[in-house]
Amino acid sequence: MNCHYIHLETSESTNIYASNYIANNKPSTPVAVFTFNQSDGRGQIGRKWYSGTDQNLSFSLILPFSSFPVTDFYKLTMKYSLVLVEFLRQYIGVECSVKWPNDIYVGNKKLAGILIQNVISGRNIQYSIFGLGLNVNTLDFPTDIPNPISLKQITGKHYEIKTLQYEMSDYLCQHLQFGETFAKIKARYLKALYRYNAVNNFEDLVGVRIEARIMDVLDNGHLILEDTEGKRKAYNFGDIRYIV
Repeated sequence: MNCHYIHLETSESTNIYASNYIANNKPSTPVAVFTFNQSDGRGQIGRKWYSGTDQNLSFSLILPFSSFPVTDFYKLTMKYSLVLVEFLRQYIGVECSVKWPNDIYVGNKKLAGILIQNVISGRNIQYSIFGLGLNVNTLDFPTDIPNPISLKQITGKHYEIKTLQYEMSDYLCQHLQFGETFAKIKARYLKALYRYNAVNNFEDLVGVRIEARIMDVLDNGHLILEDTEGKRKAYNFGDIRYIV
């Protein structure tokens, strides 16, 4: 799949721009929207994303579908996260993982955040917008941002952001194919999952601390935890958070 590129000098949010672009243009091929100066980036569950100016990459990939069932929406999250991890691993030569539901971690630090939005028609996803915030050249982050890390902090190299953007977009467009079964995608996703099958500390919505292992991620994206007594429970997005 070949990408059409749109570079914005500045943007409130590339996902918002992508949503408007879909409404006005109905693209039939992938469109990559990117900026190096995003003023109101959003993360999962309405969280803010720090962009800086000409330091980090804010990016949205519009992917059109002829027919993709709404019920398989988390398959998109798994596949996109995996392809992104595979790109970053070969690009920076450092092991990284997918922190449920869809952050990218190196060790215990956050390198990238993903926000996926879908345009639905009937029972099918017509378009998916894969939003990404990637820390590239920042060395000093605001103190209110928990455990961030950048490519430059990892490798000691300064990156040409536009080159990185084109290389990443090309890689995503080439590898976001769905020839393999969901079972194979899920097996690869679990293998890449941050602290999978290891004891973790979590906190639920009312502040109760939970010590548990990650045992599975269901097709609908729910996280399955097993506590120290062997009891298992499913959690939806936002119902629980890691204590890293």
